[in-house]
Amino acid sequence: MNISSNSKGVFVAGSYNLDIVSRVATFPQKGETVRVISRKLLAGGKGANQATACRRVTQNTHFFAKLGRDDFAKQAIEHLEEQQFATLTLAEAIDSHTGVALITLSEREKDNNIVLDLGANLEVTDTDIQDVSDQLEHASVVLVQLESNIEAVSLVLHKAKAQAKTTILNPAPYHEQAHTLLPMVDVITPNEIEASELSGVVIHDIDTAEKAARIIYQMGVPNVIITLGSNGCLAYDGNEFKRFLSYPADVVDTSGAGDAFNGSLAAFLSLGKTLSDSINFATAFASCSVENEGAANMPSMAQVEAKLAMVRK
Repeated sequence: MNISSNSKGVFVAGSYNLDIVSRVATFPQKGETVRVISRKLLAGGKGANQATACRRVTQNTHFFAKLGRDDFAKQAIEHLEEQQFATLTLAEAIDSHTGVALITLSEREKDNNIVLDLGANLEVTDTDIQDVSDQLEHASVVLVQLESNIEAVSLVLHKAKAQAKTTILNPAPYHEQAHTLLPMVDVITPNEIEASELSGVVIHDIDTAEKAARIIYQMGVPNVIITLGSNGCLAYDGNEFKRFLSYPADVVDTSGAGDAFNGSLAAFLSLGKTLSDSINFATAFASCSVENEGAANMPSMAQVEAKLAMVRK
């Protein structure tokens, strides 16, 4: 696992969604209605969350997304400008709405489920991508997800590989055409569900996770990282498997953990770190993120460094 990058920064192309977050005592069963304990409107979207996580680690973070023409877009612009990205490019979909995510957090299960209305995120055009060519050129690592239309994701990856960038695909949410992107991907970061969909192997333990990782590697991705929630993650580079255990955490909200992992992984790689060191850092970063409420509420470097120091003792 010797992949690393120079320190030119990260370009994140992805989604923005307004998160409508409802906290409940326990998830409803089929046909059951449960009362909401509390509800909040928060900034979100996998692209925006990952870019925010990346920005916590490196100032040289570039972000692109597409919004609708509505009040939610105004909130998005205000939030994203506060993150102080190196560059922020927001295209506008005149005939569509800003994406919305309905998120339910269960206090009993300490977990979440999410329903998406992606709206403008699915309207990214070739022209939109062409307009951010300069930003992409000034990055060494390119990070994408699957909350945007697959054609746009493919074009970003194609341009990135043509410029010899390190490409990271977080294949979430799973898309049936995700396999078409794999030849352009250096690092892939599915969770257990996404890895199961990609590989055809139902993951229920480490042995099945290893089997899935081998299959995804054989599909053309040189570095496979399967995230395993509270069990950390498993990495495979065709030569060896490496297990990274999660760091201790007082869990408040797990909804942004995957985004925290991906954004911080890309950032640490862009700083010239090895993939193994970057995975370890991202695991600690994600463990810190679950101690904060809100998927976009990413930890500070001070929090992450304290977590790493605590474990070293």
